[in-house]
Amino acid sequence: MIILSIWLYGKPSWDIPIEGKNFLDPKMIKEHNEYLYSHLNCITDIIEKLNSNGWNFSEVYGEFYAVVFYKNISYSSAAEEVSDLGIPYDKIVLEEIR
Repeated sequence: MIILSIWLYGKPSWDIPIEGKNFLDPKMIKEHNEYLYSHLNCITDIIEKLNSNGWNFSEVYGEFYAVVFYKNISYSSAAEEVSDLGIPYDKIVLEEIR
């Protein structure tokens, strides 16, 4: 079985340099907003592709900052399918569960 994880978003301080600051530049938030908008639109496209190709969403394998899908195929088949669907590898993590 293959587990496919998709990172959604994390803690703000992971993405925005705000730790230990005493001034918050609103431009940083605006830039992060633009990044998140673009990122989540890409994730939406990926989820639509997975849903229409037999990947199952599972709360059992849910993660705190990600959504997780599974499919009972080999790793090589999953990698080929991801490539054929045009899913960017930098947006997902594939794991084989035995």
